[in-house]
Amino acid sequence: MRTAKTVRRLPILAAGLLLGACSDDGGAAAPVDLESPETGATEDEASVDDDGDETASDDARDDGIDTTGLVDMTTAVPGTWPVGDAGTVTFAIVDDALVLEDVTAADGWQADIDEQDPDEIEVDFRRGDTEWQIEIELKDGATILEIEIDQDIERADSGSYDIGDAGTFAFSVSDGRLVLDDLNVADGWTVAERDEEADEIEFTLVNGPREFDVQVELEDDGSIEIKIDYEVVGPVAR
Repeated sequence: MRTAKTVRRLPILAAGLLLGACSDDGGAAAPVDLESPETGATEDEASVDDDGDETASDDARDDGIDTTGLVDMTTAVPGTWPVGDAGTVTFAIVDDALVLEDVTAADGWQADIDEQDPDEIEVDFRRGDTEWQIEIELKDGATILEIEIDQDIERADSGSYDIGDAGTFAFSVSDGRLVLDDLNVADGWTVAERDEEADEIEFTLVNGPREFDVQVELEDDGSIEIKIDYEVVGPVAR
């Protein structure tokens, strides 16, 4: 069994969280930065695909994305939310209804608006084998705001990964089985659920209104899929 490597835990920042990874050879891979998207297109410079969904324009990807004024992702509030390294989504609440104000895709990413209703907004970002999704919902008569940001990595590498400010985990594949080598939980977070099987590892970390769900799956073809979902829930300010 491979010994889990030590991973630097990336702290929570004033305007975002960090999700990162260390490569299996011990070298640090570039962290996935929820605070600082790369350059990309603004919503005004977006195009519409064949399905009528809005997508980032290739012509605008040389323009910079303004990363100032991002929300503190520890609370569910309207504003500009970074979606991993894929881009940003800005929304407001007007007359108890969600209003999508801006979608900005980073260089190399395609953004699709899947839902745009008064009580739900959903935007997907995709590049290669990685997909980010943000889902924003108004619930209980527009009194509760729920925001979920999901990262899905197909054909991921085994190794060590950060879970925002919630901790780190490391896994390997041994004799055709997934092995959770290490789960380091940061102060303030608790393990609400944990399940380990030969082809799947799942655990949930909770800190008040915030939650991380992590799922690692070993597919039949030997590839690995990682899903890291972040959710925060809170009352709508009146």
